[in-house]
Amino acid sequence: MTATKAGRWPLPVTAAYAGLTPQAATGLIGVCLYGLSAAVTVTSLAIWAYLAVPAAITGLTVWFMVRYTRRERWVRWGAVALQVAEAAVRLVTWSIDPGFDGDWRPALSLLVPAVIAGLLLMPAAARWFDR
Repeated sequence: MTATKAGRWPLPVTAAYAGLTPQAATGLIGVCLYGLSAAVTVTSLAIWAYLAVPAAITGLTVWFMVRYTRRERWVRWGAVALQVAEAAVRLVTWSIDPGFDGDWRPALSLLVPAVIAGLLLMPAAARWFDR
């Protein structure tokens, strides 16, 4: 098998990576903007605690993206667990937030992690990550 053929990613793996890329980019932008506003207002420690969860999720997303090409089983399962955790955090946040009015953005924010997790659970992705 040639190096080109061995390095080709299956479609579910490529699509999951393509979904992780804007997720990480928007997470980095959001954490930077929210961190800047928290640094300017400095009202309480609760703001920094609220910033810690998205920062951790974004950091772990980038970390899994860097490890993606290693094709190890734990990277796949870690990315799936991270997507499930992200969806759970969003659900908890929206259930606590009284401003949730049922528009379409929460559904989209839950759909993207679910699709990425579903793609990583496909058999083609399992074979690729199980080297």
